Order: sequence, then structure tokens, then C-alpha cells
Amino acid sequence: MDEIPFSDFINKELILFSMADNVRSIPSVADGLKPGRRKVIWACFKRKLTGEIKVRALPILNGWACMLMRFD
Repeated sequence: MDEIPFSDFINKELILFSMADNVRSIPSVADGLKPGRRKVIWACFKRKLTGEIKVRALPILNGWACMLMRFD
């Protein structure tokens, strides 16, 4: 692994990480949802879940949704 200068890390990599983190952290203006929550809701609609579901089952559902998005 190549070493990068500290100034390059601060000026490039850390800024890119911060911008990506802002995308994940700030809800959308259109629907008020963050990307992670939108993915869970999409998976619930895709599986036609209309009843109640336990919160601990959502990560499994989210993994299923990620797998589907990869192969669609």
C-alpha cells in the first residue's frame, strides 16, 4: 500500500469521505428519507409486507434488498 502525504489525505480523501457522509446523513428534500431508510421501505414494498414486522428483521430484509439491487 502506497503512502500518501498528510496534506493530500486531508485535502482529498477526507473531503470525499465527508461529502459521501453528508449524502447518507442528510434526508432528501423530495421525500424526507435517508438512503438507508428508503432502501428498507423499497424492500418492504417489493416483498409486499403490509403488516407489522419486528425491527430486528429489517437488517435481513435490507440484505435481501441489496442482493436484489445487484442483480436487477
